[in-house]
Amino acid sequence: RIPDFIEEVLRLESPFNGHFRKVKKEEGITLHGQHLPKGTRVMLLWGSGNRDEGYWKNPEEFSIERENRRSHLSFGSGIHSCLGQKLARLEVKVVLEELLKRTQNIEIGQTSGKLKYLNSTFVRSLEKLPLRLSIKQK
Repeated sequence: RIPDFIEEVLRLESPFNGHFRKVKKEEGITLHGQHLPKGTRVMLLWGSGNRDEGYWKNPEEFSIERENRRSHLSFGSGIHSCLGQKLARLEVKVVLEELLKRTQNIEIGQTSGKLKYLNSTFVRSLEKLPLRLSIKQK
C-alpha cells in the first residue's frame, strides 16, 4: 500500500505549487467562462487542482482508497509533466520501505503549534518536521 500512500500524499501536499504559462493562441482562450487574450499570464496551481471538488470526492480527506489517486497534478500534466516523477516516486518508496523495516513506531515530535512551511511561491516544504522514532530491536 506504500505506492497508494505516496500518491495520496502527493495529491494533498504537492511538492511544487504550480507554474506560470502564457496564452499563445492568437484568438486567446476561454477558461471557465473567462476570456484570456493572447499574452495573458496564468499561474496554474497544482494544489488547487488536486483539491478540486468538481473532480475529487471529499478532496480535503486523506484516503489511499481513491479510485483516481494517480490522476493528481503534482508532477504536472501532458507535455509539461515532470521527467523525474518515476525517480521521485521510487526514491520515496525506498525511503519509506527502509524506514518501516527499521522502526516500530513513528510519531510527530514536539511542535510549537502548527507546522510551518517555507515562504515560497513555488515549492511547498516544511521548515522542519520533528519526528520521534522507535527503533525495532534485533
